[in-house]
Amino acid sequence: MTEEARQALEEVRRAPSLYRPPHPTEIVLAVASVGVLLVGGSWVIQLDPPLVWSLVASLGILAVPFAWHWAALRTPGRAPWRRIDTVLAGAALLAGTFPVHTLLWSTDSSATSAWVAATIAAVALAVFIGVRWRR
Repeated sequence: MTEEARQALEEVRRAPSLYRPPHPTEIVLAVASVGVLLVGGSWVIQLDPPLVWSLVASLGILAVPFAWHWAALRTPGRAPWRRIDTVLAGAALLAGTFPVHTLLWSTDSSATSAWVAATIAAVALAVFIGVRWRR
């Protein structure tokens, strides 16, 4: 290896890492978000509120994955955005529509359907957050 190549390799090794582990506050917020999405989503579906409150709850349910997507795009010190991040962010947003659909258009608000819809949304959000943090 030439001296020039050795110097270039050494500069690459000294470059700062793009990985920044999540701050404890981020971890608490992530656990709270997934928990609220799971428990709160299933609870409000089982509650079967009037249409206006269902719309407000739907906006709240969809705001959780949107907020994490927005935060992930703007967090400094994280690795660059990849295609898998885009796919998982879209999947988390799409999964957020499952409890919204069950809340707005379901004729029966059984506990099982409420928990299944909320679980799908919560798991998709947890996977998205986890993949962004693992890098």
